[in-house]
Amino acid sequence: MEQKKKSHIAKSKKLWKTIGIILVLIITYSIGSSSATTTLNDEKVTYDDIQSKVLEAEKELEEVTSKLDDKQNEYDKVKKLIDQKEDVEKELTDLKSKKEEHKSEVKSLKTTIKDKKSELKSLEGDILEAKGKPINLIAGEWIVGEDVPTGRYEASGSSNFVVRDEYGGLKVNTILGGGTVGRGNYVFFAEDGDVIKAAAQVTLTPVE
Repeated sequence: MEQKKKSHIAKSKKLWKTIGIILVLIITYSIGSSSATTTLNDEKVTYDDIQSKVLEAEKELEEVTSKLDDKQNEYDKVKKLIDQKEDVEKELTDLKSKKEEHKSEVKSLKTTIKDKKSELKSLEGDILEAKGKPINLIAGEWIVGEDVPTGRYEASGSSNFVVRDEYGGLKVNTILGGGTVGRGNYVFFAEDGDVIKAAAQVTLTPVE
């Protein structure tokens, strides 16, 4: 009887010991779970709440990343425009420089043209003056275009005066001077290739 009582007490102790261990485990789990939740979030949210916040944060990150990409694209476009602006400004500067060079060339050419016109005017004056001066020919034959310029002349002198064309045809045959045989001065056209033959000195005076 006493032995059975001892056996029953032993079994009761063992049961209570097991129950105590289970309670300790439950309490420990509860405390640990509560502490983990507090550590993760002071607001004591659940796992689902945390997961929701993570997803929300990831979404915000994607939006920020997208905006950053947009800003980067805008920056690239602006930078490209700036680079193009610099290229255009450089090209404009080069064109302005070339314009100044051309202006300088044009100015130089205008000066040259002005000088050439002055030279031409001077030469024309010399030619007119030369045309206006009488030409003295000694006795002999003279070729128009080589020895005498072409033009209209008044021949004066005191001898026979003959002019033939380039083919030998007679154009002028007279006696210059006064007296009984002289016929006075003679006006004629001296053309290229004509041959003038004078028996004595002759003066050819250009006339209009």
